[in-house]
Parts: sequence; C-alpha cells; structure tokens
Amino acid sequence: MALIEAFFRQEATIRPYLREGSGEPIYGAAETRPCRMERGRKIQTTYKNPDGQIDQVVAEAKMFCVGSPIPEKSIVTCDDQEFIVIQCKVLNGFYDDHLEVYLM
Repeated sequence: MALIEAFFRQEATIRPYLREGSGEPIYGAAETRPCRMERGRKIQTTYKNPDGQIDQVVAEAKMFCVGSPIPEKSIVTCDDQEFIVIQCKVLNGFYDDHLEVYLM
C-alpha cells in the first residue's frame, strides 16, 4: 500500500464521462476508489490555462485519490452525495502521485 493511501478513509464511486451522444452524456463503467473528501465550504483555486489566461475554479468539494485522471463532467458519488468533476489535477507527493479532484 502506498503511503498516501493510508489517509483515504472514504470510498467514492466514479462514473467516467466518455462523450456526448444524441444530446445525452455517455458514461463508462463505474469504478470504486478509496479517497479522502473535503466539503462544506467553497474551495477556490486559481490556475493558468494552456493559452495563458488565468482562470479560477470554485468547487463545492475536493477529493483526493490515486489512479488514472478522472475526466471533467464525470459523476462521483461519496457518502450518498453526487458530484460532477469540474477539474482534476495530477500532483506529485513525497513518494506517491495522487489526484486532486474539484467537484461541483
């Protein structure tokens, strides 16, 4: 078990967004990952887009987990609450890579 995974006390079900089809979103097969969820306050992050513009994201919750990046518009369910992914960052820890996922 990786060091970062010791902090994951919750479990999230993720339905990854694939594409739009006939005006409806199409999702892939659901997967479950251990995670840590922060919620209950507005979370803001500021970042620079690849085109050089500065953007700000305001999220309802932030989730930390490991694995492959989660596409934007994916659905995350944790503790009977459903969220939509608005941004997913791949971060490097001291020994482990992990994801920081902003949810709305």
